[in-house]
Amino acid sequence: MLFLSPIHAAAATIENVCFANVWESCSIVVDGTITAETVADFATKQSQMDGGSVMLNSDGGDAAAAIALGELIRERGLSTFVGTKGFGEPGSGVCQNACLFAYAGGEARYLASGSRLSFSGPDTFAAASNEAVKDVVRATALLMAQSIDPAVLLREDASDPFSDQELEQFNLVYIPARAFSALVLEPYNGGLVAFSERQDTPYPYDRATHLTAYCRSDTDIRFLLTATGEFMSDRGSAEIKVWNQMPVDQPAVETSIVIDEVATWTNDGRGFVEFTLDRDALPDIATLTAIDVSYHLSRADGSRVWARIDLVGMDRRMIGSVLENCIS
Repeated sequence: MLFLSPIHAAAATIENVCFANVWESCSIVVDGTITAETVADFATKQSQMDGGSVMLNSDGGDAAAAIALGELIRERGLSTFVGTKGFGEPGSGVCQNACLFAYAGGEARYLASGSRLSFSGPDTFAAASNEAVKDVVRATALLMAQSIDPAVLLREDASDPFSDQELEQFNLVYIPARAFSALVLEPYNGGLVAFSERQDTPYPYDRATHLTAYCRSDTDIRFLLTATGEFMSDRGSAEIKVWNQMPVDQPAVETSIVIDEVATWTNDGRGFVEFTLDRDALPDIATLTAIDVSYHLSRADGSRVWARIDLVGMDRRMIGSVLENCIS
């Protein structure tokens, strides 16, 4: 068997644990030896559980099953971390050998305090077989897809957990920042729009995916927030903040902008909020360093939808182009 023969330990259980009374604090817990049944159980239960992360505490198990679990975690856009159930926050856990492949599937990956991640290295490769070769290929493909150095499979310090240096060297720990892209300019309805796309994955209580800027007259500027899923209410409060820096050697100044009108609607399973304001309410575009656009809803109605873009010179020029080329 490649990597590890099945370990004679308790088969993995799967349950839902929340460390506070909010969705973000919830995790799907995989605790025990990973088997083919673990993957099937996870596939069935995960969609019915709260939380966007998978907490792993496992001594390993079947390599093919662990790879399949990692692929499933990746496909569903979940994060992974090593830990155990604790009071108020995760306790320390272990993720050994084949468990590495389940862990590797996480969009974000980290270790709870005191937790250990280890892999047994070249000694775990058993005699060659067709199945072994397939597992090596799948494991390598998963690691590369997650930007993890596949050289981790050749690690020689089999008996020791990964050091902090190794976790960084192999890119085993990764926490993506919540961020939006630089603005992109596109023609639309006889004018121009500038839009920014979210770089990390939205989740149920942080759903914004795009921010778009445009105008419809020579006096207005509009910002459109796009979110996954429909809005449960149109009773939210709107807010726009900008930061401008003048002179450039001084700290940026934060300003709240007066919003003239807010409109919300849904279409094709997405929610939209359009903010209309007098363009004269904006500080000089040449001095803008950031824009933060928010629509505040109660948690029951979907929570805050927001986007912040840090602006560079090209972004400012694009906003200027948008204001000179309004859409119809």
